[in-house]
Amino acid sequence: MAAIVTLVSKSRALQEEIVAAGNDTANPNEFYKRNHQWTEGLLSAARAVGVAATVLVQRADDVVSCQGKLEYLIVASQEIAASTAQLFVSSRVKADRESPRLKELSTASSSVNSCTANVVATVKNAQITLNEQSKYPF
Repeated sequence: MAAIVTLVSKSRALQEEIVAAGNDTANPNEFYKRNHQWTEGLLSAARAVGVAATVLVQRADDVVSCQGKLEYLIVASQEIAASTAQLFVSSRVKADRESPRLKELSTASSSVNSCTANVVATVKNAQITLNEQSKYPF
């Protein structure tokens, strides 16, 4: 979650830089009519990452309480990775390529992706372990 908090913070800083530089010049009414999920620019994309992280935590709680499946953790992690990729790609479209804030967002994005990859790897290892234990019930 700390990596996601950093990602949201860096996306907010980059959004402010983009607005200050005047790179966000599209007509907002036309753009948001077609893309309603982007009403707040990069912050909307960052919010999507946060929502996906909340889902991951809920699914983890379900697994711990024996009410959920491990596969749900993989799906939730992949959703975080997809939302993070969408955030980063959209930021590259609007931001100056040499922006230090874009580089910071890139680092934060890589950190989130690393964390989600670790979750997926851990879940897959847990699945293998559980399958092996079910073969030998002693």
